Amino acid sequence: MRSKRKKEHLSVLTGMALIAVALGVASLGVTIAITTGFQEAFKEKVLGVNAHVLVLKYGIDFHEYRDVMQTARRIRGVKVAPFVIEQMMLAHGDALSGVLLKGVDPNLVGTVLDLPSHMVKGSLDGLRIEGTTPPEPRRRRRGRRPGEDDDDLDSFLSKIAKGGAIERHPDAGPDEGPSPEAEELRAEVLGRSVPRVEPGSPEAFGKKPSIVLGRELARKLGAKMGSTVRVISPLAALDSSLWSASENTPKERDFIVTGIFHAGFEEYDSHLVYVDLYEAQRFFDQGDAVTGVEIRLPDMDDARSVSRRLRRALGDGPYQVIDWEELNRNLFTALRLQKLGLSLALTLISGVAAFFVLAMLIMVVLDKKREIAILKAMGARQGAIVRIFLFQGAMIGFAGAAAGVALGLGVCLLLQRYGFPLDPKVYFIDKLPVVVRPGDFLIAAGVASGLCLGAGLIPSWWAARLSPIDGLRYE
Repeated sequence: MRSKRKKEHLSVLTGMALIAVALGVASLGVTIAITTGFQEAFKEKVLGVNAHVLVLKYGIDFHEYRDVMQTARRIRGVKVAPFVIEQMMLAHGDALSGVLLKGVDPNLVGTVLDLPSHMVKGSLDGLRIEGTTPPEPRRRRRGRRPGEDDDDLDSFLSKIAKGGAIERHPDAGPDEGPSPEAEELRAEVLGRSVPRVEPGSPEAFGKKPSIVLGRELARKLGAKMGSTVRVISPLAALDSSLWSASENTPKERDFIVTGIFHAGFEEYDSHLVYVDLYEAQRFFDQGDAVTGVEIRLPDMDDARSVSRRLRRALGDGPYQVIDWEELNRNLFTALRLQKLGLSLALTLISGVAAFFVLAMLIMVVLDKKREIAILKAMGARQGAIVRIFLFQGAMIGFAGAAAGVALGLGVCLLLQRYGFPLDPKVYFIDKLPVVVRPGDFLIAAGVASGLCLGAGLIPSWWAARLSPIDGLRYE
């Protein structure tokens, strides 16, 4: 490993080769740990607010979702829950933001999502008011153009003139106003809309429905626990004429903030809100229908096989079964390609270190020509000479790899302990994720050691073929 003739440059070259191998192993190990951390972080964040398997239906009449849930429950260990999701606007004071409003069953959402563990204020317990029920399908009215249904309109105006439409409720007292039906009918003619309290809704119990916001969204809107926010659906209930001013005006509804969650994923924390499934159905005015059914499995890696099994069970109907890998294919494919590309690029550092070892061993052979010649003159075989230099290259590789593993683990532990801040608006997470797996560092060390061992083949083969006469000619 060092010169016997006090040629210190060989010792320096050996040390530099060790450092090059150590840096190659450390950089490769740290890079694999960081890219693995990104994969795990995105997987955790995505699956924290999404289930492992989704069952959707083409169209908007998914009324038989309970039968689909029962079919899914036949698979051992799965948990299921229905959901409704639509794009909405959320307003608080003068602040306005586009959101994804998701209606969930508070009693089931904790079995398929990690939402309860993400709550930083409040809880999901108050999301559903006791006594509320699923909405009944409502008859949609179409707006009238001037001149349409003139007979019905004249008849109705005649009834108003006679006072016949302003009937009192049978149970109303003498000082109470007209019935809600009469007020709504009169308001339709006058071009106004009167809020109607539906049976089974929170308003029927004298309360407002609840909503759960992401922490970033709450900060953006200036909303706090107990604040009243307004959900607006600008394009709700538009008919083909786009004329009517009664039923086809933008729908809006007030909700009380009863919880704030932090998923650690900027996209979700700033754009996702949760309400009770019944209130979402009532707001979207589609009756007891859902967007889809979420399914959680004991092992997420079984998602693909379970989705195939569900497709067979549901038949060739209008259902679409999607697993989490298929749903986020672009994201995780990009992460895998990034990990592979970075690993291959940083493996070149170990390749450079191997060439360093090659050059150093060639210089050792030149320096040890006399010793090699004496050994061969004493009867040493070529295989013995080869093993000497292969062992030297292997020792440099193993020692450098061990130092690199120690250095890489130290860097990873420091990053885990103190963290490295990231811009969540760019990277979607707020700090650099690091996942240390011993196998990844062993692979990096094995690659470097193998390259160094291979680098010793050429010098050892050259040394083995050296003639004793050539080695002792000038001695």
